[in-house]
Amino acid sequence: MKKILAFDLDHTLFDTVAFKHDLFLLFQKNGLPFEVAEKTYQEQIRLNNGNYSFSKHIRLLHEKYDFDTMSLEQAIQQFFTSDFTKYLLHSLNDLAAILKDYDTFIITKGDPDVQWAKIRQSKLNRILSEEQVVITDIKHEASIWKELNDNGGVYINDNWQETQHLMGLFPQMLFILYIRKDANKFYDPQTVTIPTFKTLDELKTFMV
Repeated sequence: MKKILAFDLDHTLFDTVAFKHDLFLLFQKNGLPFEVAEKTYQEQIRLNNGNYSFSKHIRLLHEKYDFDTMSLEQAIQQFFTSDFTKYLLHSLNDLAAILKDYDTFIITKGDPDVQWAKIRQSKLNRILSEEQVVITDIKHEASIWKELNDNGGVYINDNWQETQHLMGLFPQMLFILYIRKDANKFYDPQTVTIPTFKTLDELKTFMV
């Protein structure tokens, strides 16, 4: 029986920082200052319980600013059908080599359309089926957490605070932390008490 493995998506498999930067540049090219796009993004996150919703972000912008809606929507539609493989933090081939020995899931939150676009346009869907992706689905997510804990599964993400909380809820699981390039903005890696990795070669040492 294969062991169960779950990944977070944003900042762990997908470079969301670079993705957001390019998205905000797109807003800027269509009449909205970069700073406005970034500020309203953060405001929308706060209003939506920490989750991003693209439609709510656009609605919030409409309430405060005047801009060419059609031009921006066309540009965004083109962006969301472009090649996102440049945002992958790890190569697909290397990921596939690790995942073949596990029943793997991605657990993520946010706007489903945005999250699916990240997965499909980055080609992650070539190594994971739709059934292996859980996006803002509380019931499905709860069943995956139970299965992970009951079977001593592995969960990998980049958020140390969230991981500490999950460790208290699911003591039978193995938690591994991805140390992202800007990790020092969020926590001191020296304080982390679980296995950490920066490359997939380092991750492989824990996946035995």
